[in-house]
Amino acid sequence: MAKKPRPAPRYEHTRPSVSIWMRLRGWLAARADRASVRRRFLSDHGATRARDFDRQTIAGEKYLLKTQFLEHLADVRDHHVLREAKRARSVQARLSGLEGEARGVLEREQAQLLEAKHEYTDIKSRLARDDLTALEKANYQGKLGQIEGSVKQQLGVVAKAEDKLADITAAQADSRKEFAEFAQAAHNIYEMSMNAYVKVAGRRLNRLGCTNYDAELRDFTSETTQKIKELS
Repeated sequence: MAKKPRPAPRYEHTRPSVSIWMRLRGWLAARADRASVRRRFLSDHGATRARDFDRQTIAGEKYLLKTQFLEHLADVRDHHVLREAKRARSVQARLSGLEGEARGVLEREQAQLLEAKHEYTDIKSRLARDDLTALEKANYQGKLGQIEGSVKQQLGVVAKAEDKLADITAAQADSRKEFAEFAQAAHNIYEMSMNAYVKVAGRRLNRLGCTNYDAELRDFTSETTQKIKELS
C-alpha cells in the first residue's frame, strides 16, 4: 500500500486577500517541482521502477488536488462569494419586513382616507336638505371644512407611504439581482479555475495514465451547487 504523500508546503500567495489566479500560480509551481523530482528519480533508479513512482505520483496529485487546489477554491467560494450572497439574502429579508410594514401603513392610511370621503359625502347630502336651520347648516359646513383639511393631510400621508413602498420595492429588485450575481460568481470561480486546472495540471495526470480524477471535481461541483440551493 502506497504511503500517503505529504502535502506540499502552502505558498505565501494562498492568503485570502490574493486573487484565485495567484493561488493557481503557486499550485502549478508545486507541480513543476514534482516533475523535476520524477526526472531525478528515473535517472537514479531507471525506468523499471517508474510505474511505482507514477502510481504514487497519481495518488499524490489527486490528494493535492483535493486538499490544496479545491480547498483554495472552497475558501474563496465560502468566505468571499457565498458570504456576500448570504449578506445579499439577509438584506432581502430585511427589505421584506420593511415592505410589510410600509404596506400596512399605506393600507391603514388609505382606509382612513376612504372613511373621511364617505363622511364628507354624507354631510354634503345632509346639507342639501331644505329643513335645516341656519345653525345646523353652519355646523355642517364647519365639519365639511375640517374634513377637507383632514383629507388633504391624509392624501399627503398616503403619497409618502406610496413613495416609501416604491423605494422598498426597487431596493428589493436590486437586492435580488445582487444575490443572483454572487450566486453566479460562485459557479464562475469553479468553471474558470477548473478550466485552468484541466489545461495544465490535468495533462500531467493524463500522461501518467490517470483518467478517473474527475470524481473529486464532481464532488466539488455538487457541493457548490448544494450550497447555492440552500441560499435560494
